[in-house]
Amino acid sequence: MNAHLRRSVHLAVLLGLFPGAAFAAEPAAGAAPKSPASKAGAAKPADAKVIDPFDQVRMRIDQILKARVNPESLPAVLPNPFTLPNTTTALLIEDDLAPAAPQTPAAAPAGPEPGSDLETLVNFSATLKLGGTVSLNGQTSQYINQLLYKEGDVILMEKRDPKSAVKVVRIVPGALTLGFNEAQHTVRLKN
Repeated sequence: MNAHLRRSVHLAVLLGLFPGAAFAAEPAAGAAPKSPASKAGAAKPADAKVIDPFDQVRMRIDQILKARVNPESLPAVLPNPFTLPNTTTALLIEDDLAPAAPQTPAAAPAGPEPGSDLETLVNFSATLKLGGTVSLNGQTSQYINQLLYKEGDVILMEKRDPKSAVKVVRIVPGALTLGFNEAQHTVRLKN
């Protein structure tokens, strides 16, 4: 035989196309073929369910981490945690959260006259950003709006308007005194 025919026979034998290869695929003559009923009838001991030793561990992990992996959705409207409960009967009188007796409104403290220089100075001093104090060579300076001012310096309320000049009158530890025209106002500093 030539080489080409020999390769074809080998390929046919491997693929089961050659009749001689069919003998290997058929069962032995003495063995009875198994029916589907006989296959399902008796279970072998090897077919018994294999017990997984990690089932308990997996169940415990699911119990612990279920809320993290699959969290429950939040309600559409969340309650406000900073409100008092609807029933105040549970609150004692000594309790800080108990409702107090209604108080009469206190009289408003007498402040500066509306439209006066003192009122203007008080309103302007409330807008200032006060920083720390610095003492250099015996002279005390104050950080106001991120700039360093010493006694006698001028802060303009409105840019380029000399009529809105506020003078730094005095700087002492814990207090800053500002002046506008004839009015003076002392601002207490936080320690």
